[in-house]
Amino acid sequence: MSPAEKRGGRGFESHPRHMKLENYFWLFALLVFIIFTSISVLFNPWFNLLANAYSDLGNPSNGTFYWIFNVGLILTAVLWSLFGYSLIKRNFFSGFGIIIASIFLALVGIFHEGYSVHKFVSYAFFIVSFISLLNYTYKRFKLVSIILFSLAMIGNLVPFPSIGLLETYELILLFTFLLLINKEKKKITK
Repeated sequence: MSPAEKRGGRGFESHPRHMKLENYFWLFALLVFIIFTSISVLFNPWFNLLANAYSDLGNPSNGTFYWIFNVGLILTAVLWSLFGYSLIKRNFFSGFGIIIASIFLALVGIFHEGYSVHKFVSYAFFIVSFISLLNYTYKRFKLVSIILFSLAMIGNLVPFPSIGLLETYELILLFTFLLLINKEKKKITK
């Protein structure tokens, strides 16, 4: 029983619409990232996924309207943190880890490619996200979780033609983890 229920109220967390909405914070984060990145690419026709990193779009010395990409990362980080918060009830370590990862993602948008800390916060976002997602999915999807995590870590050892392709590869693996979590969470909330 939640504290709100003990006081006689239903509590925000027990509201059925909230339960359904929280299952999709990860999807909203992904959509915001895709929309803002697509808009940035439209304003920067020089961008080539085979030659550039996504962060090139947010570097003031590279692009037009660089702030669009950076704002998109910060908004994505806010939604990613809400997703993390929604996981805390079921797995504190994973939810807290996603919230920490969202801070790193926001820092990627704040400290664009021109800052020395940029590379660290970029890697930290992916590593903390993957560790958190592995922890959350391991009990239910052992083999798939280990394979996805291993592929994510091995991806950094493979010579991709560009950082952008490596980032896309890692994002696809994150998305696959998120589909597993969504499948598991839907069963819990029914």
